[in-house]
Parts: sequence; C-alpha cells; structure tokens
Amino acid sequence: MRTWAASFTLAAASQLELAMEARAEAQLRMLQPEISFTNVIGDAVFDPLQRREQDFVSKCVHVVNVPDQHSLPLAAIMNVCDKTDVVVECKARWRESLLNTFEGSKDYQKWCHGFYGWFMVKLGQLCPTQCGAHACAPHCDFAKQISHLLVEARRLESLQLNVAKEKKLIAQDSSLLSVLSSRVSNLGQKATQRRTEVELKSRDLQQAQRVLNGLKSRSRTSMQTAKSTALALRKLHKQLAAATAQLQKARFQLDATGLELEDRKDAMQVTTEKEEVEALQSQIMQLQEKVKTLKVSVAEQEKAVTGIRHSARLKREAMKTQRVTAQTANKAAEVQDVKVVKLRNKLRMAKRRASAVQHKLSDTVGEQDKMRKVLNAATKLYDKNVVQLSKNVESLAASFELARDAKASATSFDDADFGVLQNLEVELRHESRKLLRSMRKERQ
Repeated sequence: MRTWAASFTLAAASQLELAMEARAEAQLRMLQPEISFTNVIGDAVFDPLQRREQDFVSKCVHVVNVPDQHSLPLAAIMNVCDKTDVVVECKARWRESLLNTFEGSKDYQKWCHGFYGWFMVKLGQLCPTQCGAHACAPHCDFAKQISHLLVEARRLESLQLNVAKEKKLIAQDSSLLSVLSSRVSNLGQKATQRRTEVELKSRDLQQAQRVLNGLKSRSRTSMQTAKSTALALRKLHKQLAAATAQLQKARFQLDATGLELEDRKDAMQVTTEKEEVEALQSQIMQLQEKVKTLKVSVAEQEKAVTGIRHSARLKREAMKTQRVTAQTANKAAEVQDVKVVKLRNKLRMAKRRASAVQHKLSDTVGEQDKMRKVLNAATKLYDKNVVQLSKNVESLAASFELARDAKASATSFDDADFGVLQNLEVELRHESRKLLRSMRKERQ
C-alpha cells in the first residue's frame, strides 16, 4: 500500500530537483527555443503531471463511488497512514473526510484531487527509488527527459565552443589570405620587373651578338688583308733579293769595269758606269723604304687582328658564362616547378581534410536549426577562404611559371633573382605549412 501511495506523490519533488528542472528549462529555452515541456493537443496545453493527476482522479472516483459504506477502501487508507510519519493527520484528514463525503455531498472528485495533492507533497521524494510504480512514471520520465536535455545542453555548449574556435580559425585564415594576396601581388610586380629586366638583357645580348658578328666580319677582312699584304711582302722580298743579286752583279761588273778603267783610263766610260751604279743604289733604297713601310703596316694590322681576336675571345667567354647561367636558371626553374607541384598536392590534401571537417561539422549540427545556420555560414566562409587561398596559390604558381618562361627565353640571370625566387618559395612553403597545421587542429 505504501508503494501504491508513493505512486501518487511525485508531482511535488524536492526543492533541489525543482531548482535543477528550472535551470535545465532556462538553458533549453536559451539554446533550443523549439523544445517545450508541454504537449499541445488542439488549443489546450496539458502538463504531463497534470494529465497523470486527471487519470488518477477518474480512477479514484470509480473506486470510492460505492453504494454502501462497507465497500469504501478505508482499510487500505488506514494501512497507508500507519506507514507514514503523520499517522494522526492522515487518518483524521482523509479517512474522516471520505466518510463525510460518502454521507454528505458525494463530491468524490474533490476528495480525490485533495488526496492526490496531499500524498504528492508528503511522499513525492520516494519516487526516484520507485520508478516502477504507476504514479511515479511521469516523474521518472520527466527526470529522464531533464537529464537527456541537460546532456544535449552540454553538447550544444561544446558545439558553441567549437563554433567559436572555428570562427577564430576562419578569422586567422582570412588574415592569412590577405597577407598571401598582398605577397602574391608583390610577387607579380617583382616578376614583371624581372621580366622587363630579362627583356632588356636579351636586347643587350642581341646587340652584343651583332657587335661580335661585326667584329668577326672585320677580323675576316683583316685576315684577308693581312694575307694579301703578306703575299705582297713576299713579292717585295723576292724583288729585293733579285735587286740585291743584280747589285752584286753590278758591283762585280763595277770592279771589272774599274780594272778595265784602270787599264784603259777612259774617264768617260767610268763616269757612265758610276751613274748606272748610283741609279741602281737609289732604286735599292726606294725598295728598302717600301719594305719598311710594308713591315710597319703589317705590324699594325697584326696588332689590330690580335686585339680583335682578344675581344672576340672575351665575348665568347662572356657568352659561355651567360649560357651556363641560363642553364642554371632553367634548372632552378624546373626545381621551382617541382616545388609548386608539391605545394599544389599539399593544398589538395588540405582541401580534402577541410571537406572532411566540414562534413563532420554538418553531421553534428544537423540536429538543431539555429546551430545549423551558424555552422553553415561558418562553413561557407571557410570554403570561400579555402577557394581564395587555392586561387592565390595557383596565381603564385602561374607567376612562377611566368618567371620560368622569362628565364628560359633569356640567356642571362643573376644570383639576386635566384635569391628572390628562393625567398618567395620559402615563404609560400611556410604559409602552406601554417594552413595545414590549422586544418589538422580543426579536424581534431
């Protein structure tokens, strides 16, 4: 009988349980406006405990509404009152009032309402240990619902914290994207400057090539002139040798003539021979002067040819150095291409991880409309930032490709240009690592 009486008494719980219920209701109203503790049927709103009381009152009226006094459940009421702490009050109030109602007004519904309310106040604290009782079912269900809602409230609080963290990460990503966009714009400007410099250097190289070709043509002309001069000099040497031989012959003839003159003493003939000898000597002097002038001109031409050969050698060495520099620049550009491909692969992996995080967040937030809207907005912003970052990285890769094309088209590229490209590549790698770390943290 005590268990039956305790089943009626759990509508009025302890003050601690009421406070917990009020706190849970306040939290749920703040986080889940759509959740209510009432069930709406038509235009009327019924509380679960109130509906349970109505069910009890209808059954109670059916039990106590008997034709004679002996059929009243007085023994059961006495047995219940004997097991309570207020025996006298229970017997005086409910046994006597039931008899008075039977003999008087027959308003059993009022008596049942009062009986239910009194036992709920007096014995309601026993319900948590007697959830199997009929009257304890609403209280136990209500307590389970409250505990479940408290768990949901904690879960929503954790989701709100996650959303706040996601907002912070999104803000960091947006700031990082702004920094990357500024760096990409600076890189584009630097690439444009390098391209103009490469074009200017290519023009200078073309002009130097033209000058070298002119020097080569001049050197060929000088070589031909030197060859012709050498041939003329050989001819002059031959002529000089022939004139020397003639002079020796003339001297021999002069000696013979002198002997003859001494013998003949013919003054007129001696004079004629001397005049011939003097004419031959003058011709020999003229030939020697021509030979000297030809030797001087040949020496000057040889010096000019030597200078032209030296300048051509220097130009060839400069061209070889420029070709080696261009090959080194092409190799560095290929290395940069490989690094850009690796960065693109890392960016794809980061996108996949971001999509997995987004899918996980969408699954967890799909239970509540308000949190779903917040997380959807955050996810859209995050996708937008990731797409913007990918576009920035692709534009940066395109700028690297432009720089590589410029290096491939040029024949010279200095070490400062390589240093700038390497610094930009290190910065891009550092920013990509930051993005991957932030995405890993978001996934955890």
